[in-house]
Order: sequence, then structure tokens, then C-alpha cells
Amino acid sequence: MNQPGQDPVPEAPAPEETAGPEHDLDTHESWWALIRSLLRTYPRALFPIMVAAGLPLAPLTLLALPWELWLASDSVVVNGVSESFVDPLTPWTLAGAAVLLLLTLVLSPLTLGAGVTIAGAALLGRRIGVRDAWRHALRRYWTGLAWVLTTATVLVAAAAAALWTVTMSEWAPVVLIVPVLLVVWPPMMITLPVALVEGRNPWRAFARAWVLGRQRRRLHLGVVVAAFGLLYLCGTGLEHALTERGPLAEGDPAITATQALLSLLVTPMVLLLLSAPLAFHGRFSPLDPDTDPPLPVCVDLEQVDGHIPAARPAGVRPRALTVVVVAAALVVPPLVAPAVVAADPFDAPELTGSPLDPSGLDGERVEMWVEDGRAVVSFNGRQANQLVCDPRCELVEETPGHYGFGPLTPVGEAYVYPEWVEVLYEDDESARYALHEDSGLYLHVCDEPGDCELGAQVRPFAGSHHDVDAVAAPVGEELVVVSHVNSYGYDEGDVPFAEEGDTAGLRAHVCADQDCEDPVALDLPDELSTNAFLANGHHLDLEPVGEEGFLLLVTDAGYGAVHALHCPDTACSDMEVTELTGDLFEYEEEYEEAGQKLVGARVLERSDGTAAVMLREAGDGAVRFLDCQDAACTEYSEETVTEPGWARPVPGFDLDSQERPQLATYDYGAERLMLLSCLDTGCSETVETLLTGFEHVPRTTGLALDEHDRPHMVTGDGEHRAFTGGYDTEAQYLRCEEPWCGADLTQVDREQAG
Repeated sequence: MNQPGQDPVPEAPAPEETAGPEHDLDTHESWWALIRSLLRTYPRALFPIMVAAGLPLAPLTLLALPWELWLASDSVVVNGVSESFVDPLTPWTLAGAAVLLLLTLVLSPLTLGAGVTIAGAALLGRRIGVRDAWRHALRRYWTGLAWVLTTATVLVAAAAAALWTVTMSEWAPVVLIVPVLLVVWPPMMITLPVALVEGRNPWRAFARAWVLGRQRRRLHLGVVVAAFGLLYLCGTGLEHALTERGPLAEGDPAITATQALLSLLVTPMVLLLLSAPLAFHGRFSPLDPDTDPPLPVCVDLEQVDGHIPAARPAGVRPRALTVVVVAAALVVPPLVAPAVVAADPFDAPELTGSPLDPSGLDGERVEMWVEDGRAVVSFNGRQANQLVCDPRCELVEETPGHYGFGPLTPVGEAYVYPEWVEVLYEDDESARYALHEDSGLYLHVCDEPGDCELGAQVRPFAGSHHDVDAVAAPVGEELVVVSHVNSYGYDEGDVPFAEEGDTAGLRAHVCADQDCEDPVALDLPDELSTNAFLANGHHLDLEPVGEEGFLLLVTDAGYGAVHALHCPDTACSDMEVTELTGDLFEYEEEYEEAGQKLVGARVLERSDGTAAVMLREAGDGAVRFLDCQDAACTEYSEETVTEPGWARPVPGFDLDSQERPQLATYDYGAERLMLLSCLDTGCSETVETLLTGFEHVPRTTGLALDEHDRPHMVTGDGEHRAFTGGYDTEAQYLRCEEPWCGADLTQVDREQAG
């Protein structure tokens, strides 16, 4: 204190306080604190990053709508998934794809730059506005574009190197390329946040990212792997979960919509993960006491503060209406294309499908019908496979092994199918194929498809079995079984185990019931033969017509002729044989075995007792329909209903509720399965409904209509076996959800009624 009269004594200056940071940015020393910061920042930065990174790209998703509509203009829907048959590689589509790719490339520096800027600043402790982030990204536009192009170039180079090295060994890409990517890819992904937050050019930013990774390589690799792992889960992982564990099928529009919505939530976390190394200044691994490593380099916060936009004013919030409009602009555009595809504006045929797995199919005959809402499918020929589809198909009976199985047939409340059995002497190799009294034609009796037992012997025949075939059908209260066999060099006097008068060839047996304990044999004309040596196919077809008669179609697979044999009763007292197609070949050898499996004819009875016949021409593969005027088909009108197709199998054939013929066959020009619907009972006019496509050679077809005229079909195509011959056929069951697969035949009915 100064005394009166004394000069004032100056006070000692106060000690200078240490100046603190003039910015609001901070980093974390421990990886656990960094994880907590990520989890705290994500809810706050979610909407700003969604808007900054997603809003500019949202209009581009609307540009996909014309593309989706164009693809849907010629398509079918199988199991809820649209399958387009439009050629995508046209000049217009390539030009459109190029424009869309160019627009995406132009906008990506803006969207990625703004999103990364918000993410990096948020992790450092600063909240910036979306418009400020866009302005910042525009100022650094060329930096972002250079990063996008460099990243795309590296990916293309890695893919090309993988394709080149895989020719050396299947493990070569893993050994040579993956280690390089593990070293180079993490700093490349962190380059963009460094460039935008610290204000460096792309090349200096990559060097800076590499330096930031010292003593933190595992952290950088971890965040990059986590980011791309989230992208994988949002895309392929979600699709796999919804298809394998859920009710949806691959390619369902609901999957696309779900992925689009989920990507809005995942993208902000991906950008936060890629920006996370900027907010970490510690070491990721513990120090080694025996070493003295240099301090790790961290982000220059002073430089960051001077480069990124200033924090947005506290307490400023967007209006509720603005939030709603922006949210709608983010959510609605990506959902438009999936919604339009799901709405099916072109009324594409809708089908439910299920793969069939009868092993070793090659030209097997297919018979099917619908009962109790389920389809029963019978493959027969070299095997007897029975499936029940409702709509998923279950293989309930599989009896492979040899040629000679006939189709499954319902008989009252039971089912039967015939089988040629050649009993061998297993204990005596020298006499293995000697004549055996138990050889011949047998009948399997089933309570349900798949619940079958070998029943009675219908036709004893101990000679060698060639050109075997058999069919059965209920006729009135009885069961008629027709079979064919050839035994080359056969002499009846030398074979004691055959019926009297049985000299091979075609023969019929009449049974009192499905047990067939005491069948009555009927002699059929010797000149009728299938001539199908080791060739499965639809060579015999049997249909009850009238009250007690039946009509038998016999296709000569060797010479191409088709005959109709009619018996007015089961005693065949007044047999009639009508030639529907004469011999097309002079010698059997002229028609190759592969073609013999494809020829055949089918017959169905109408309510007035007349027959409707469909046959596949042996010559050119065209399909003819015969509208028979009587039960014996001695008089008929005919129409050729398809173009020629040498590889065409026998079409599936059925009559709808108005007895109009319906055929399932193939359009070889379009390479698709088609339903051919006749507009009248004589098939003078037809409507073609194109369905699913095929990749290989069609080998088998089946068709049955239910009580609502919805087609149930079997289609199968296969690749040729190079060395053993034949085809490996994969088959599929298809059920149309609409009558006639969506063809509007009711309009034709109204016009005819008018």
C-alpha cells in the first residue's frame, strides 16, 4: 500500500495464462473411446449424412423407371420374380446406361464429398450444415472426382489381374492379389476423408493416410473391413437372408425396396467408419518396453479448423415440413421402380415354379393331372418317378434301373403303373440271361402316389425284352392294359413261358380290377408296332371313349406312322384301325434314335364320346390337332397349330372346361415355353402365351388344367452328353395363377355369344 507523499509503486504483472485451442475439435487416444464416439455420433449425424449423400442421387433412381418398364413389357413372373425376355444389349439401352453412369460419376464427388465432410467433422466434434457441406464438396470437386476415378481404376485392374492369374491356378488371385489389396486398399479409402478434412490434394492425401496408419494398420484395416462388411450385409447378405430364411425369391421387388431403404441407414455408418481414423491419435497396439517408437502422427486440428466449414449455429433446426419433404424425397424415388414392377402394368403371366429332381431324365414320357388342388406328375420310361406338387414338388416314388416303365394312372381310388420285368439268374453268371418264368409285364398297385407295391403278372414273356412299352387305363368297371415288346430271333416254340398266341408285338389285357388277378388277353394287329429300340417316349396312348370302349394311339418311332385303334367294348368285338399318319421313312435306320424319343401322340375324350387327338409329326416336328367326329376317329378335321421344330418333344395336351384344346410346347424362335390355347373346339384359331425360357435342348413337356382352367405344366431341357450320348435333362414344374396363363379367352366367348 502506498504512503501519502510517496510515488506509486508499480504492481507486478500478472502471470500469462497458457493459450488454449481456439477451435472446438478433438480426437481420441483409445480405440474404445473412438467406438463410443462412433455410436454417439451416428444418431446425430444420420439425417444430415443421408440428405447430403443421398438427396442429389435420388432423382437418378427415377431414371431407372423407363428401363424397368421396358424390361417388364415382355416378361413373366415366376415365384414373384419378374423374368424379362427383352434384349438388354441394344444401342438405346447401352446409350441410356452410359448416360446414367456418366450422371452418377458427375454427382458422386458431390455426394461422397459432402457425406464424408459431415462424418469427419462430426467425429472431431463439429456439426456442420448440409448446405455448407455441399459447398465444401463443390470447392473440392476435382479432388473427389480424382479419388473416384482412381478407386475405379484400381478395382478394374484388380479384377483383370484376378482373371489373368486364375488361369495359372485357382488360388493364384488369393495369393498374389489379396495381400496387395489388404495393404493398399485401407489407405486409399481413408484418402478421401483426409483430402476433404485437411485440405490436401489426392496424392498428398494418400501419402498422409499412409503416414497416419503407422502403428495403426490394424485399426485402419478394421474400419475398412467393417464398412464394406456393412455394405455386403445390406446387399447380398440381406438378399440371402430373405430368400434362404424368408418367404421371398431371388430378384423379388420387395428385396430391392428393402435394400434401398436399408442403404439409407447403412451409408452414414459406412462414411463414419471410413472417417474414424481422423479422430484417433493414439496407438492401436500396446508399447513394447524394449523399444522406443516415435510418436504416431495424427491429424493437424489447426489445419482442419481452418479448412472445414464453421459449425452451424446452435439451436437452429429445420422446419418440420422441410424434414418431411426431404425425407419423402429420399425414400420415395428408390421405391418407385420396385413398386411399378410389383404392380405388373403389362399383366405378365404369373407362375409358381418348383424344380423337379428325377435323376437321369432323357426323353421320359410325362403324364400329369390335378386332384385335390395338387398336381401329380409321373415320369416313366427308363425309370418310374412320381412327384406331388402343391406347389413345391416332392419326389414320392423313384424306381430307376431299366427301360419298360409305364405311366402312373388313377383307377378309382387307387393308382397303377405297369413295368416290364426281365428276371435274371443272379447266382449263375453263365446263364444270367436265360429264360425265366417270372419275366414279363407286371402291374404296380398304389394306394397313394409313392405308396406302391408290385402286383400281379399281367403278361408272361420270357424272351429278350426290346422295344418295351405299356399303358393302362380304366374302361368302365374294368382295367385295360396295353403293352408292346419285341424279341429279336424269337421263336414261340422255344419259349415255354408265354401266353398262347403271344408272338411278341402289341397285346392288350382286360382286368376285372386293379389287382388284375386273372387278365383276359386280346389279340391286336401284328402290323402295329412302336419300333422304339432303347427309346423312351410317348409311343402308346390309351383313352376310354364311349361307355365301354377305348381308343389306342400307336406311334411307330422307327417309320413315323401313327394309327388309331378303336374297340367299342373291352372284348374288342368290332375293332377299327385308322391311319392318322403314314410311314414317313422307308427304313427304320433313317430316323435317328434321338428323334425316336420325341415322336408321339396323345388322345382325350370329349363329353359327347368323340376323341380329340394331338400328334407330333415325326418328319419336321410340327404339331397337328385332329378334331375327331366319332369315337374311332375315322373322320376328322385337322389343323397344324405350330411351326416345324425338329427338336420338339411331344407337347403337353389337355382340354379346358369348354373342351377347347390347350397345348404346352415351345416357340423355338423366341426360345421359350408357350401355352397354345385354341379359341374353339376345332382349334381353327389359337392364342399363344409365351412363358419361361429354355437354355438347352427341350426334352420333355406335360400339361394338365385344374377346375379353374389354370395350367399346370412340366418343362425340361438338357445338354447333350458328349461321349455317352443322350441328354442330361433338368425339369421344372410350373403353375399359372390365372386361367389359361392370363390369355383372355373369355372375350372370345363373349364375341361368339354375341
